Amino acid sequence: MLAWAIRLVTFIINSLLLTGFALIFTWLGSTDFYHAAKLKLRGFNQIILTIGFLVLFHAASELRIMQQHYITGYGWNYLNFQIGVIMFAVLFKQGRWLLLSLTATLFVWYWWLPNVTHWPSSLPCQFC
Repeated sequence: MLAWAIRLVTFIINSLLLTGFALIFTWLGSTDFYHAAKLKLRGFNQIILTIGFLVLFHAASELRIMQQHYITGYGWNYLNFQIGVIMFAVLFKQGRWLLLSLTATLFVWYWWLPNVTHWPSSLPCQFC
């Protein structure tokens, strides 16, 4: 019973986070900024927001997997929300830079992360 309650709470919290992402992303895309610098940085801010939420969901997934002592399947709850973030960003902003940055992020993500044996403890050693 406790396991299902934790899954339900995790789903509700992730749904709220995804809704918050959608609201902030839409607000950034539709707000009329008075300063030209802010207007120029609109797309950049949307890219940073998207990548930030992907990292947040991925970190939560990794921590959940580590908490359960590396049991297979505990990261899938967060993968759905990562896909939701990507789909929302790509469908609601048809920008070349967003698509290129997400492609580069996902390429590094799926190429580099599976090769890391003990993530986060080996992170500093990757760059040595």
